[in-house]
Amino acid sequence: MPLADSPFVHQLNTNFVPSDSEVKQLHALLQEPVAELARLDALISHLVAQKASLQVVVDSHRALLSPIRRIPEDVLREIFISCLPDDHDALIEVTEAPMLLGRICGLWRRVANSTPRLWSSVYIPPLVSGANGIEPPKGMEQRLGMLLQAWFDRSGLCSLSVSLAQPRDQDEVPSVVLAQLLRVSRRLRSFRYEGSGSGLSALLQLGAEQLPMLESILMDGLRGSRWPPPVLDHSNIFCIPALRRLSLQGEVNLLALPIAWAQLTEINSDCVSNHTSLTPDDALEVLHRCTKLVRCRLSQLDPHTGLTFTPRDIHLPHLQALRLDFYYSMDPMDLLECLTMPKLHYLQLGVRAGGEEDNFTSRFFDASVSDGPAADLVVYITGNMHISEAMLRGLIYVFPIAHLRLGEPDSTDIERLQDGFFKIPLSTTTCPPLRKLDIVRNLCDWSDSAILSWIHGRMTTNQPLQRVHIGFDRPMEIDILPELQGYVAQGLDISLSYVPTPVWTFNARARFNIEPFGY
Repeated sequence: MPLADSPFVHQLNTNFVPSDSEVKQLHALLQEPVAELARLDALISHLVAQKASLQVVVDSHRALLSPIRRIPEDVLREIFISCLPDDHDALIEVTEAPMLLGRICGLWRRVANSTPRLWSSVYIPPLVSGANGIEPPKGMEQRLGMLLQAWFDRSGLCSLSVSLAQPRDQDEVPSVVLAQLLRVSRRLRSFRYEGSGSGLSALLQLGAEQLPMLESILMDGLRGSRWPPPVLDHSNIFCIPALRRLSLQGEVNLLALPIAWAQLTEINSDCVSNHTSLTPDDALEVLHRCTKLVRCRLSQLDPHTGLTFTPRDIHLPHLQALRLDFYYSMDPMDLLECLTMPKLHYLQLGVRAGGEEDNFTSRFFDASVSDGPAADLVVYITGNMHISEAMLRGLIYVFPIAHLRLGEPDSTDIERLQDGFFKIPLSTTTCPPLRKLDIVRNLCDWSDSAILSWIHGRMTTNQPLQRVHIGFDRPMEIDILPELQGYVAQGLDISLSYVPTPVWTFNARARFNIEPFGY
């Protein structure tokens, strides 16, 4: 009997419970359909196997039509080069370019190994690994030396960017690594090093003849029993004519180093000498020596020492980015007023922090510098800097600030900004270029009505606001966003965040104690 004619059609999808005789009837009724299902399953399995077999043949032939097979080698080389990392030197890692590219097929291996730019950078990690200082297997140093020799040979005549890291408690650089660096020293363009510096004396003593292309030196973690460390006392590497970028972090007397200051365009210092930070006078001395600077960061500035440096007017015609990190919070205006920086685009003020800030070496140099007009000045004051209204007034009066960003304070003991700050320092008269304002939470006691009035006033000028982001640690007083929708339609990016207004809710477990009478 076909299931369509089943006497149980009206009982399907109900709570019907069959009797014993009906159970037998159902079993008899399902015998033929179940056998048909088994036949169809076998047929499907056979067809699936046929399809899989045919798919293998089709896919193998389709692979011959892959566009990558027809790409000219010069285009393939450019694709390979685009696979290299943007933010660090290439790793000695088989799962990343360039080594990965030689593990696909013979053609790719040949193209990769004959493309010098693919091998023009390398990061050399320490061989001692782990917190327990596990030593590498026997012969690993020799294998690393052979790998570096092949790596540098494949780079042809390209200039090289090399990063080298050593454990903090290990002074000596492996001899095979140092030998390879000395072998290609004439092609070194950029050298980054993390370690004590003691094992680099052979490289640091090289001069212009052996390092004719070296433009960038970044050294992190320098330490020694004397300041500067003995290895840096009479080094020649900081005096070579090609050097333009210098970054030093560690126990180093920066001003005592034999550096060709006048040719530097970028300097990044986070140095302590004899347990003493750079003073504001030291900072002015560095800036006075480096008249060609485009970018400068000076960290660990000691704010307890007053300014005695002369001259008090230092002209930095090319400086576009300046970052000052103080050891303790201070008013930086005395120092900043000594500087004339007509091309300044970015100014950051803060307090030297630990943790994430310690790993500063590459990020500052790799950040882009704007090529826009000088009026597009961004001023960023980090949250750990004590931000006072007097300091902000000084900055606004001295600099044509287009974008003011104030970080979230890391303390509640702060001077909070009041409504009057809108009326004078941030007015169209006092700070006409201002187009962007970012203030993170816990810094201002501005009322919503004062913000609304200020935005109305600035939006009617020749340079209307483009962005206003403010965070409050209070609930909303009035919703001003509906009145600003016309400006939003004109392109104003506005975001006002508040603490949620407390709302009463019924709590069925308030003061609930499962033990009777609290026992």
